[in-house]
Amino acid sequence: MSAVPEAQAEEAKPSIIDGKILSKQDERERVQKKTFTKWVNNHLQKVNAKISDLFEDLRDGHNLISLLEVLSGEKLPREKGSMAFHKRQNVQFALEFLRNQNVKLVNIRSDDIVDGNPKLILGLIWTIIGHFQVPDVSVGEEHTALRAEDKLLLWVRGAIAGTPGLVCNDFTSSWRDGRVFCALLRSHLPKAVDLDQLSRRNVHERLEFAFSQAEQHLGVPRILDVEDVDVPTPDSKSIMTYVSLLYTAFQKKIKEEEAEKSASTKGLSLSEIEVILKNTKQNVGSKAEPKSLWDLLHSEYFSEDDRRKLIEDFRLGKLTLEKMSQAVLTNVQMKQRENVKFRGLRREVSLKLLVDSHIVDDKTANEVVEGSKSVSEITKTIDRYLGSSKSIAGLYIEKTQEKIPLYKAMVKRMLRPGTTLELLEAQAATGFLIDPVE
Repeated sequence: MSAVPEAQAEEAKPSIIDGKILSKQDERERVQKKTFTKWVNNHLQKVNAKISDLFEDLRDGHNLISLLEVLSGEKLPREKGSMAFHKRQNVQFALEFLRNQNVKLVNIRSDDIVDGNPKLILGLIWTIIGHFQVPDVSVGEEHTALRAEDKLLLWVRGAIAGTPGLVCNDFTSSWRDGRVFCALLRSHLPKAVDLDQLSRRNVHERLEFAFSQAEQHLGVPRILDVEDVDVPTPDSKSIMTYVSLLYTAFQKKIKEEEAEKSASTKGLSLSEIEVILKNTKQNVGSKAEPKSLWDLLHSEYFSEDDRRKLIEDFRLGKLTLEKMSQAVLTNVQMKQRENVKFRGLRREVSLKLLVDSHIVDDKTANEVVEGSKSVSEITKTIDRYLGSSKSIAGLYIEKTQEKIPLYKAMVKRMLRPGTTLELLEAQAATGFLIDPVE
C-alpha cells in the first residue's frame, strides 16, 4: 500500500544521533523503526512476546509468525529449529500466508528478512499494517474507489470539520502542531478536551496531552514520540498507523455506547416506551417547532407497519434512541420531498428525485419544504433540466439487455463523471428513473 503523498514543507535540519548526522531518509527510517517496533509489541504482548530490535528480532521468523497469528486469529506452521534453513522456512511460512490473504508483496523474499534488510523489513511491516490495521473506512458510495488511506483522511476531515480554522491536508505536516490530534479527540471525548485552553499551550504540550488522553480514555498505545512529530515533516506512515489506531478505538467506543443504550430499553413496557418517545423532541426543519418522536411516528409520514417495526426495534434494543431519532428524521424528510412536485417533460418529478439526481442540493430542498423558497423559484433555475426535449434516463447495456441507473453506471466506471452529470440532468426531465429514450 502506498502512503498519502507528503505535503511540501521546509526541509528538516539533519538529526544528530550518537554523534552521527542523519540524512532525511535515515531519519525517516529511524522514526519508522521506533513506531513499527511499538506497534508490533502492542500485538505481541497478547502472546507474552516482545521484540527489542525490529531488524534483528524478526530474522528467525518466529516473532513474525506470532504477529500474524495474533492479527489474523489463525494458526500458522513453524519450524522449531534454529539453523539458517529453519529461519528461512519460518519467514517463508509467513510470506506465503500473506500472499494467500491477497496481500501484495513487492520484491520481498525470505532471504531479505533473514538477512535483516532494514528497508525491506520496514516495507513488510508497513504492508502488514496496511492490510490488518489501516481500516476500510465507510465514507459514502461516491468515495468507494479511493484508497484506504485516502478514506481515512476523509474521515479525519469530517471529524474535525466543526473546528474553526483547522484543516487536514495530509498525514505529515498537518499533524505537527498537535491541533488536529486534539480536535480529533474532542470529536469523541468532548468533556476531556478543551480546545480553547489547548490553543494557549505550546506544541510539545499539545502533543503530549493528545497522546496521554488517547491512552487513558481509549487505550490507544503511545507508538508515537512527541519529538518525532514536532518536526517540519513528520513521517506519514507513522502518523497514519497511529491515526488508524485512533479510528479503531473510536469505533469500539461507539459500539459500546450503543450497546449500553440499547440495553437500557430492553424489557420496557410499551407505555414506558411511549413516555420516552413523547419526551424526546426532533427538529424536522429550521422554522418548524420541534415535535416528539411519538407524534412524528403517528403522523402521515409513517404507515402503521413502519411505525410498529420502529417502536418494536427500539423496545428490543435493536435501535438506540439516537438511531431512532435519525431514522424518524430521514423518513420524514424523504416523505416531505416526495410530496413536492415539479412539472417535467412527460410527468411530474418529485423533489426527492431531483435531490437523488444531484440537480437540487439538500440545503435548497430543505428551503423548499420549509417554504422559504417556492417551487416556481426553483423551477426557474432548473427549467433546462426539466424541459429538455432530448433526454435519457438510464443506461442500456445491449449485450445483456440490462437497464441500470446512471449514477450506478458512474460508480462502476462505465461512464465518466462529466458525462454522468449531463445525463442525470436529462434523467430528471424524463420523469422516469430508468427508461432510456432517444
